Amino acid sequence: MKYFFNRKLTWLTKLVLLCSFISMTPLSLIGEAAYNVTVNIKNIKYENPIFVYLIDEGHFSKVGTGLEVKTINGEEASGSVLFTNVPEGTYAIRVYQDKNNNGVLDSGILGPKEPWALSWKTKPKYPVSFSDISFNLEKDKEFQLELSK
Repeated sequence: MKYFFNRKLTWLTKLVLLCSFISMTPLSLIGEAAYNVTVNIKNIKYENPIFVYLIDEGHFSKVGTGLEVKTINGEEASGSVLFTNVPEGTYAIRVYQDKNNNGVLDSGILGPKEPWALSWKTKPKYPVSFSDISFNLEKDKEFQLELSK
């Protein structure tokens, strides 16, 4: 064993050791920025679960999907969720409360039948586009969203 630690390292051994070290280093330490997104929800009127989705443009048109989903209990008048280690990029927040516990956002002719919210940049307009609700994540971000109805 003494020989192993005293021998000179070849360039190939040094390269293998360097690659091993880099592969074990968290991305946040080698330049990939990651941030937190906090979503505070108000106007909770029902005890049913609330689904909070972090979405990108690819998930925008697929209701019930997202990059990450958090569920909170609707027993309080307000609630919060935290998305951690989110890479820099363009995202949106979609929230709904499942009043009838069927696992989907029920919609009618005039839109959702259940309480919902989006990360609007401006006053709501319809039909909704991703650019209406998206934000660029370049630092930690916090939203105050109020459920409709």
